[in-house]
Amino acid sequence: MFLQMLAELKDACRAPEPDELKTLLLLQRMLVALCDPENNTDANCKAIDLFVCLDILHPDPPETELPETFPPRVREILEAMGGELHDTHSAPEIAENFRATPDHLLAQTQDAIAKIRAERA
Repeated sequence: MFLQMLAELKDACRAPEPDELKTLLLLQRMLVALCDPENNTDANCKAIDLFVCLDILHPDPPETELPETFPPRVREILEAMGGELHDTHSAPEIAENFRATPDHLLAQTQDAIAKIRAERA
């Protein structure tokens, strides 16, 4: 389930002109699924963290890293996902401290979506 969502997220992030709202909506869909108690497992949190870290934030070759012009609201959420999401079950106090639990990340994503929609209204 998450592999397809992560592939779509990676494609959205690597688009020549990343669409901030589209990328946030993809993040929201994945985080809603991750917040489901059946899916909110240590293995899923670690796998998503690792994918975001290695395939989106710090890919090889480095030339494919996110450009400086990448939307900062999305970058901030991705950095939390690729940095501390893996601690959600093994060191929850760390994930809580960095606001990187699935619930925190979902709330941040939904807040960013609401701000974009308000700006466009």
